[in-house]
Amino acid sequence: MKVIHMFNMVAHVIIVSVSLVLTSLVTLVFLSMKTEMQHLSYKLLFQLNVALLLFSVVCMYPFFTLTLQIPFFQLSLVRKVRLSDVKWLAMLF
Repeated sequence: MKVIHMFNMVAHVIIVSVSLVLTSLVTLVFLSMKTEMQHLSYKLLFQLNVALLLFSVVCMYPFFTLTLQIPFFQLSLVRKVRLSDVKWLAMLF
């Protein structure tokens, strides 16, 4: 069980780090184009980064659920949500 927990933590670290790299690359691209895009505000850039971060996390989770079998995603729709599953969701954030 501890090995599965360790793999899950490694998967979360990989997901978050890749997502942060993607968002920082987008930020660099937009800042390098700032002279052409004067109307682009930093608030819009921040919202774009947050949206990209969430999108990349959501897109990467199915890959890790297939390979590492993260317990939170093994919930069936018929089964009731257990307290441990809610704790798992809280650990994601």
